Amino acid sequence: MKNTPVKAVLWDMDGTLVNTAELHYQAHITTLKKHGYDLPHETYTILFGMDDHLIMRQVAPHMEENAFQAMVMEKNARYRQLAAAEALPPLPGVRHWLGTFQKWGLRQVVVSTNFAENIETLTRSLGLTPYFETLLSTISMHLPGKPAPDGFLKAAEMLGLSAAQCLVIEDAPAGIASAKAAGMKCLAVGTSNPLENLQAADLITPTLDELTEDQVVHLLKK
Repeated sequence: MKNTPVKAVLWDMDGTLVNTAELHYQAHITTLKKHGYDLPHETYTILFGMDDHLIMRQVAPHMEENAFQAMVMEKNARYRQLAAAEALPPLPGVRHWLGTFQKWGLRQVVVSTNFAENIETLTRSLGLTPYFETLLSTISMHLPGKPAPDGFLKAAEMLGLSAAQCLVIEDAPAGIASAKAAGMKCLAVGTSNPLENLQAADLITPTLDELTEDQVVHLLKK
C-alpha cells in the first residue's frame, strides 16, 4: 500500500490465525498431570501467549532440566496429535485479511512462541502457507519468548525492515507487550482474552471479520 510507512504484517499464530488455546491447554494439563503437576485454567489464561518453557516452569519450577525438556517435548507431541484430529479452520476474517494485505503489497510473516514443527504443520493444514514469506519460531530459534520483543525484532531484521515498518497482529497481552517493546504498531483481536485486557494495543477488534478497511488504513498511516 502506498503512502504508509508499514511494509510488513507480523502475525501471531495461536489465537490469532487459528483458535488453538483449548488444544494447548488440554495438551498442557494432560502432560502436567501425568508428571504430578496441575495448571488451573485461570492461570493458563493469564500465561497464554508465552512459550511453553515459561508456562511450564511456572508450574514445575524445580523439575530437573533434562526431565523438564522432555516434558515440554511430550506436551508438544500431544498438541500436534490433538490439532491433527481436530482439523481446525482459520479464525473468521483471517483469509480475507491475508488476501487483502497480499493485494496491498504487504509482506507477511508468522512470529510465534510455538515450536517450528507446530507452526509449519498448522499453517500447512490451514492452507495458509502461500501467504507467508517466512515462519519464525522464537522457541526453535532460542530467542526469548513473548513478552520479550526479540521475535518481532528478528522478523524485521530478516525482512530488512525497521520496527516502524511493521504491524503486529496479536491476541494476548504478552504478545502486545512484545510488539510495543519492539516499537511496532499492534492490532489486537479479542479471540482469547477480554477486550479490556488488550488496551495496550493501537487498535482492538473483537474479531478480524468485524474489522473494516478504513480502520486498518487509518492505523497503517499513523
